[in-house]
Amino acid sequence: MNSLRPLLGILLLLIAVTCAAAQTPLWTHPSTTDRVADLALSKNGAVVALGGSTFTILNRTGVEFGSFLHANSVGMSADGTKIAAAMDDGLHLFFPNGTRRSSAGTEPVTRVAVSGDGGTVVTGDKQGTLQIYNGTGSKIGSTAVIRKESTEVLHLATTKNGSVIAATDSHGLYLFTRAGKARWKAEFENPTALALAANGTRVMVGGSHSVAIYNATNASIEKVGEYSTGGRVGGLATSTDGTRTVVGTEDRKVTLLDETGTAIWSYPTGDWAGRVALSEDGSVIAAGSMDKKLQVLFANGTLTWEYDLPAWPTALAVSGDGKYIGVGCEDGTSFLFSTAVTPNKTAAIKNTTPAKNGTPTNKTAAANTTPKKNGTANTTAAALTAVPVPTKSPMPELPAVLAVLGFVMLVSRRRL
Repeated sequence: MNSLRPLLGILLLLIAVTCAAAQTPLWTHPSTTDRVADLALSKNGAVVALGGSTFTILNRTGVEFGSFLHANSVGMSADGTKIAAAMDDGLHLFFPNGTRRSSAGTEPVTRVAVSGDGGTVVTGDKQGTLQIYNGTGSKIGSTAVIRKESTEVLHLATTKNGSVIAATDSHGLYLFTRAGKARWKAEFENPTALALAANGTRVMVGGSHSVAIYNATNASIEKVGEYSTGGRVGGLATSTDGTRTVVGTEDRKVTLLDETGTAIWSYPTGDWAGRVALSEDGSVIAAGSMDKKLQVLFANGTLTWEYDLPAWPTALAVSGDGKYIGVGCEDGTSFLFSTAVTPNKTAAIKNTTPAKNGTPTNKTAAANTTPKKNGTANTTAAALTAVPVPTKSPMPELPAVLAVLGFVMLVSRRRL
């Protein structure tokens, strides 16, 4: 019997590792009456902002600091101290505790972007105009106009210091300076996604069948790469230096590109990968697909864990340090995860009724409850084509290892 003790120890260790692979949210925010339209996350994951039929600010532990009326888009500085919401009555800036900092404009704005340092806030509207503000909400520069004719701003982004602003409409990609001066434009039919490197070196735009990569430092247009996709681009995100870009596509895969648009690897998803995000250094990648799955991968393409969501993800963000992931869903539910492959204590936030005057209505979190669904470690690995196959997660191999160990123990017992 003594000869079996080492095997028993290994078996127990593997069982413990298998259990640890299950992932649970740090908190779950309950469903509202509408989808989560946007989500912003601070660099250290301490502040989360949700946009949609309600605009909500929460902290890492799930405490809700403010709940307001509809926000079309949300943005946040890297440190989480400046939060912007694009609303139907203009731009509104908030402190992380839910207190309103300032407001600007009175007309509806549909898009907002905040520079990493918090010193620049840009809004876009359905007429194709961009308004540029400083971190306190004061107008700077001139109003930027994408086209002479009225056109809706579809996507909006700015760099860490706000020196470069990128925007799209249904006809193409446009680059502006912080002063509102047009730098160049690139014709691109019906863009579906936009990404701008925080250091201002690269800008990427995705569409129905490709991703185009441009040099964002030039005063004139320079295309530096292109990647052909097997379907529409649903999600696009890039690292701080623009050397790594993750793409989610309609042909059910997530792909990592280098700065020239060359595929480093692709990983299969169960359905259209409509949302993607990655950390500042590109080491942690998240993908949300329409089969209601959240998948988390390392930079080498290894799948670390996945989670079954209650609805398909409509908003996704990875904290700059790569330690936290925020996800919002079609049914209005949102989650905050730690990227570590260990179970975490969960907390549900009780429903709150937004105040019509924009005053926070709840500042406390409800008692801890169990989330609706628990995630499980990945149990399958599909073969990849056209690009190098990423390393598979070790977790899928554990059932086979346990079976072999069980057989060895049975044989050893019979011999004894």
